[in-house]
Amino acid sequence: MDKHDKINQYDLVKIIQVPEKLHGVIDLGDIGVVVEKYDEENFEVECVTPDGSYKWLEVLNIQYISRHLRSSSKTKQSLDQRMLQDSVGFGSVVGAGLGVLIGCGLGAITSSLDGILIGSVIGLILGLVTGALTAALTVKTAGTTGGVGVGYYTGTLVGGILGLIVGALIPTSLRLRAHTEALPVLDALAQGRLETAILTGFFLSILATIVGVWVGGRNQLPRNLKK
Repeated sequence: MDKHDKINQYDLVKIIQVPEKLHGVIDLGDIGVVVEKYDEENFEVECVTPDGSYKWLEVLNIQYISRHLRSSSKTKQSLDQRMLQDSVGFGSVVGAGLGVLIGCGLGAITSSLDGILIGSVIGLILGLVTGALTAALTVKTAGTTGGVGVGYYTGTLVGGILGLIVGALIPTSLRLRAHTEALPVLDALAQGRLETAILTGFFLSILATIVGVWVGGRNQLPRNLKK
C-alpha cells in the first residue's frame, strides 16, 4: 500500500467491499471513521448516518475499506465538535428535567403554590446551566474512553462547586420565607447561609452527577475485547 494512502486513527474511510457476514449491517459506500487502529491491516471503524445517529461499529480488514479523507486532524476536530454539540444539547434536556423536579420539591417547603412555581422555574434554569456545563466538561474529560467513571467525578465536582456558589448567593429574605414547620434541621438549612449553600451544592451535585454519568456512558465507544 502506498504511504500516501496509509490509514491512521480518526481518518474517514469508505466501504469498498462488504464482508459476507456483515451483509445487511454494512452497505457498500458507507463512510466511517477509524476509532482504533490495531495494525496496518485491521481497523475498528464506526459509521454514523448523515443525521449523526449511530449505524454500526465493526473491525474491518484493509481489503474492505479505502481512505476517504486525508486530513485526520480535521476529521477528529469535526467529530469532537459534533459530539460536544450533541452532548451539550442532551445534557441540557436531562438537567432541565431533573432541575424542575428538584426545584419543585424544594419549593414545596414554602407550603405555597407560588413557592412551588418559583422553585420549578429556578430549578429549570439551574438545571439547564448545570446540565450544559457538566456535559461540555464531561466531553473534555471523558471523551470516548473515560465512560461513566470519569463522567461521575466530573459531574460531582461541577455540581458541588456550582451549587455552593448559587446557594451562597441566595438572598436572606428569600431564605427566611421558607416554611419549615419549626423543625430545627430545616430551620438551620433555610436560615443559615452556609447550610443553604451546602444543601444547594448537594442537590446540584446529584443532578450533575446523573448528567455526567449519562453523557460519559453515552459517548464511550465499545472496546474490542479480542484485541
